[in-house]
Amino acid sequence: MTSAPRRIFGRQIFGTGPLTIYVHRHLFTGTLAPHDHDFLEAVLILGGTGTHHTAQGDTALLPGHVLFLRPGTWHAYLDCEDLDYINCCFGAELLRGVLDEPLLTRAASTVLQPDDLDFCVRTLESIERSQSGLERLGYLLVFLARLAEQVPPETVAHLPHPSTALIKSHLEDTLARPWTLTELAALACLEPTYFVRRFRTDTGLPPMAWLAKLRAERAATLLLQTNLSIQEIGERVGWSDLSYFARRFRAHFGCSPSAYRIRLGQANATSAGLAYTR
Repeated sequence: MTSAPRRIFGRQIFGTGPLTIYVHRHLFTGTLAPHDHDFLEAVLILGGTGTHHTAQGDTALLPGHVLFLRPGTWHAYLDCEDLDYINCCFGAELLRGVLDEPLLTRAASTVLQPDDLDFCVRTLESIERSQSGLERLGYLLVFLARLAEQVPPETVAHLPHPSTALIKSHLEDTLARPWTLTELAALACLEPTYFVRRFRTDTGLPPMAWLAKLRAERAATLLLQTNLSIQEIGERVGWSDLSYFARRFRAHFGCSPSAYRIRLGQANATSAGLAYTR
């Protein structure tokens, strides 16, 4: 039986104070189980090794990496060896109105240069030391502003074609349907070649590749969060043929669906809460 990713609640780490900010440095060896949370989190990697795992795949952690996690984004840390990191957790209400900034919407990590890394470490240490709520909030904004300067220009969102949002939303709701490119172009009311070009510009992937990625990510979530059989999961995401499902899933995650479930299921033997304890 596979356990669902554990939910970490802000009240567990912020306490009862009026300011929802938590900063602490950790040194960890082992595996931190899949979990998500109801707050924003920035994780600054200072040393050691490990793998950050999400539904989008694995990222080998290196000094200078900064990971950004929005509420509801499950993730895990695998095969960590002396992983030295600072996590900065804060309530979304502190940044209401700017949550669509590129820095806070990226799924991938940012890698800092040594000077920027040193500045960010000192700023986070100031947050942890300070007893003043106003100072802590000020340091948090300084930290995020410095990181925002590191977001490459190409990651800044442009205005997508209206059809892109329509197709993405429709695919997310109808994964089980055996979509074809012709059907998607017709739904978007665009000529297929132009549709592919516009969709790739907006998402970085052609429509059918984006759909395959979405199916693999949804399958990964179902493997961890439910006890559905591999066959049932394949049917739910539109890959009812088990052999084809296994090939496509392996292409995205590097292992079969059953191996993925076993690997991440075992990770739940380690408490996810270790990532947020002093």
